[in-house]
Amino acid sequence: MSAALPRATIPPEEGVETRLRLGTGKKPRMGARGQRKVKSGSVARSSHVVREWRVVRRSLWHRPSSLPSHLCALDSFEASTFEYFRHVCARDFALYFESPWWGALVLRYALAEASIYHAALAISSMSRHNYYPTTTTTTTSYVPEHHSCNHTHSQSHSAAEYCLAQYTLAIQRLNARLDSSVASVELAAFASILFIYIEGMQGSTRSMHVHLRGGLALVQSLLQLVAPNVGYLEWALWQIREQVQQIEAVRSNDQENPEGAAQHSQGF
Repeated sequence: MSAALPRATIPPEEGVETRLRLGTGKKPRMGARGQRKVKSGSVARSSHVVREWRVVRRSLWHRPSSLPSHLCALDSFEASTFEYFRHVCARDFALYFESPWWGALVLRYALAEASIYHAALAISSMSRHNYYPTTTTTTTSYVPEHHSCNHTHSQSHSAAEYCLAQYTLAIQRLNARLDSSVASVELAAFASILFIYIEGMQGSTRSMHVHLRGGLALVQSLLQLVAPNVGYLEWALWQIREQVQQIEAVRSNDQENPEGAAQHSQGF
């Protein structure tokens, strides 16, 4: 499948990347002592998330009148976890799909949709743990069944446990949003990309294939409905499928030829 056609169907998002401060290529502002000028504390982080939500709200077709519940009353750990996703993981998506548009898109979805937001937290926690492994537990506040602005519950857990909890929340929130509309089907297809990412980080190849097949099936249903601007989803899922097949082919070859695999690893 040619990547050029789906890319051409992506609507122009000029200015989104700049407004969300993703992939600008600009160096951070430095203080007098050469340190980055950033605000500290959960209040500053939460305020930053609220400001970004207001930018996102202006770009949505249906504008909610109030801040979504999943962005209310963020504790310090959740706020910092989302900040990591914004600065690191969103850019990883842009690099993977070779377009800064993807970095802005995944962030916009995370700010607008609870399911994508919790999937983003799951990805962020595992990514940060992989880069900065720690055996200590972290404490955060959230309610697995009834996440709201006014009620929180504190729990201590490891990065893997936190990832699983957020992944579960993402699936629950997605199921609650699903209906017969084209928008919900498109949301589910987009969510499948993040779910594939999570399963891949956990090494669950079988679950990756489940989400991949499901995502492609959703895209096909959208194409049959003549839904506009879904080519980017089809292209993204085919890109993922191709890479998964390549990885599995390499692993299969290594298992059949262990001596060649050893020589290949020594070559790096």
